[in-house]
Amino acid sequence: MLCAALLWLSLRVKASPLVLFPKLFGPFARILRAGAADSDFDAAHRACTNALGIDSSFAGLSLPQGMVLYTPVSSVGVLAFTLYAAFVYGVHPGYAAMIGAIILSVILFVATPPVPGANLLAYIVLFSILGLPDAALVDAMLFDIVFGIFAAACNLTLLQIELVLQAKRIGLLDLPRLRRAGAGKKPQ
Repeated sequence: MLCAALLWLSLRVKASPLVLFPKLFGPFARILRAGAADSDFDAAHRACTNALGIDSSFAGLSLPQGMVLYTPVSSVGVLAFTLYAAFVYGVHPGYAAMIGAIILSVILFVATPPVPGANLLAYIVLFSILGLPDAALVDAMLFDIVFGIFAAACNLTLLQIELVLQAKRIGLLDLPRLRRAGAGKKPQ
């Protein structure tokens, strides 16, 4: 998903993926090292403004909201794990329950605060709707610890790509800065 989004961004802003990748990888790597998406908001903001060329006021307004509300990788991961757990525990939910789980997964992640362990509430709700046993929650807790950090890094990277595209659309993007190689090395 990240590679496809990077290529889409590259085509939309007419910049090399080799130039864009290091600018997006810095915040991604910081989250993986720190283990939490909210560990360094200022660094993510600096990366958006200095490396990616997004207007500071637009990034300052959009980035905190997006870090809370924009969770595509988390939603897909939790839904995929829930389906995997249903398969492992021999639960065969109907189509209506599956569609409800998909919709509820998106809603739950918008409502869930981005703090460690909060995703377990989403698992509890999804597991109870699909009729999964309580024993599956132990598996979900282990999965959430490992996957949550990776998902937070991916969510932020996808958010930055979306912010670049939206800033370009409304005229708040410094395209020369975005296209310039090495512009993102300072804000670490």
